[in-house]
Amino acid sequence: MFSAFYTLLDIFYSKELKVNIPLPILKKATLTTALTLLFGASSASAMPPPLYEYFQGQHGNFEQTSGKVVATYIANWGNPDNIDNVNGDNLTHILYAFLDICGPNERPTMTEICANKPDYTLAENATSIDKTFAAKFAELKAKYPHVKVLPSVGGWGGEGPFAPMAMNPENRQFFVNAVVEYVKQNPSFDGIDIDWEWPRDTAEGDAYADLMIDCAQG
Repeated sequence: MFSAFYTLLDIFYSKELKVNIPLPILKKATLTTALTLLFGASSASAMPPPLYEYFQGQHGNFEQTSGKVVATYIANWGNPDNIDNVNGDNLTHILYAFLDICGPNERPTMTEICANKPDYTLAENATSIDKTFAAKFAELKAKYPHVKVLPSVGGWGGEGPFAPMAMNPENRQFFVNAVVEYVKQNPSFDGIDIDWEWPRDTAEGDAYADLMIDCAQG
């Protein structure tokens, strides 16, 4: 058994391009693996049972009165129809994971989508799963208009283009403009979440801060 700890600095900004919430998030991920070996007349190995099962039922109800940000991730490798089971009264924010960035060291699975897109734009198009999720989020927001839905950019394995983008002022502004335009074109989304995992040194840390400033200013 081992545990991995990491921190993310998530910055939210609205369509008016003002920073709303700096939210440090400490996340703990724990992974347990098991291997069973069977010995007999012939040797065989058994796969370990699943470590988890997705919840398929209805979420409970409670009155959200804390005045704090109560957020959850909804991943785009899941079933978009699961959004129908989300009780928006329990939440203030939803982070849609993940949108990738086109550019140097982009995620290999994004190569086809990014082939005809400029560097430092979002890796999405008219046929990507994001359109289906956006439609589902629109239905959710019709029922729970107070819930803010924010696409999370980057994520584990999606950090490649961040450094060359953020460390160059022109590239950084190009990315910000692309993100602002994307949010304007997708009314299901209320802003953006930056999930750079993670700046590797002081220079990249400074570039991260510059990126946050540029996102806030639009």
